[in-house]
Amino acid sequence: MPYAWADMVLYFFIYSFIGWAQETVQCSVRERRFVNRGFLNGPICPIYGCGALLILTALLPLRRGLDHLWIAVPAVFVIGGMIASALEYFTSWLMEKLFHARWWDYSKEKHNLNGRICLWVSIAWGVLAAALVFVIQPLFEKGVHWLYGQWNGLPMLIALTLGTTMVVDCVFSIRAALSIGDRLEKLEKLGEAVREHWENLELPTEDVLLRLEDVYDRVTVRNRERSAERQAKLGLWRAMTAQEKRAYISDRVKALQEKREELLRPRFQHRRLLNAFPKLRRTGEGPDSGKNRLLQEWRDRIRRK
Repeated sequence: MPYAWADMVLYFFIYSFIGWAQETVQCSVRERRFVNRGFLNGPICPIYGCGALLILTALLPLRRGLDHLWIAVPAVFVIGGMIASALEYFTSWLMEKLFHARWWDYSKEKHNLNGRICLWVSIAWGVLAAALVFVIQPLFEKGVHWLYGQWNGLPMLIALTLGTTMVVDCVFSIRAALSIGDRLEKLEKLGEAVREHWENLELPTEDVLLRLEDVYDRVTVRNRERSAERQAKLGLWRAMTAQEKRAYISDRVKALQEKREELLRPRFQHRRLLNAFPKLRRTGEGPDSGKNRLLQEWRDRIRRK
């Protein structure tokens, strides 16, 4: 490594914050409102910090070994752009595998690779890599040296504090990302249940009875230990009048819709993630699939509020 581990941690957070600031300004201008861009709650985008560390580790020896800028700058531009693009592609792939969702998508951009990276972004990474190695990093090196001048253990203390805070943040953010998928699953099942009850309301009473008897019988076979409870419910259902049955189904529809509304009421973490990643979509399904339609409805509600 070109630096001590505490220095590397500090540089990671510095560049993660710069990346977060750049993404937040860009996204906020586009959305015309403040958007806390990034997967984590804190003001950092770790992909920028990781990219910066990889570039520094790989290219600082190159910078120090080449005397002529007209050779060093193009070399850093090309290699740095390749490193950052590879990292962006891998991060997109990994997050998709972990959360079954695509968090950003360049599919509509020209010269993209599987929608994970595209040419103009890779060029921008190369420009940033050159600026990082030749202009920005020397300034931050002076800042870290100043910290050592105040107290030799100060950089390590700051690194430990920031690292611990980020670990906690990661735990909460990952739980929120996973719960988005869980909620979509529940919302889809609730939607099917509501449609089923509405269909029952439109059927003659005798057909409703036969349909629900069939459902109870199939469930009873799968859940022998609950057969008595199922049979008791079926007996109560058979004892109801036609009007009582329709009232019961209507009440069930109302209860299911209320539960659906509760699931669509996002917590702070859900709201932040859905705002931060406006192109987030479930993978393995079309844009008009059930879960992606629910995701868009959820996002639209958040924006209206």
